[in-house]
Amino acid sequence: TPEELDCERPRITSEPQDADVTSGNTVFFTCRAEGNPKPEIIWLRNNNELSMKTDSRLNLLDDGTLMIQNTQETDQGIYQCMAKNVAGQVKTQEVTLRYFGSPARPAFVIQ
Repeated sequence: TPEELDCERPRITSEPQDADVTSGNTVFFTCRAEGNPKPEIIWLRNNNELSMKTDSRLNLLDDGTLMIQNTQETDQGIYQCMAKNVAGQVKTQEVTLRYFGSPARPAFVIQ
């Protein structure tokens, strides 16, 4: 069809970066992609698709950014963004979320 002739494979225009997080904080992974039609953004953790519907701490922002609120130990792992449309799909580099439990407290020196 004429519409299909105008299709353009997705291409990533902004990649996510590794992130370090402590318990209860919010982390953002950026992912922006262009294509025609506008690509759908899907996030993977450890090669499994994340479901924004089953975990209220996960949010997919309008620009494709993944926001994880109130981080927990189970959030750590390898993240990857996939952009797909009818013309094809493309994935970003894999990035790592490292989790560090509670924020570090200052050490007290006993004299």
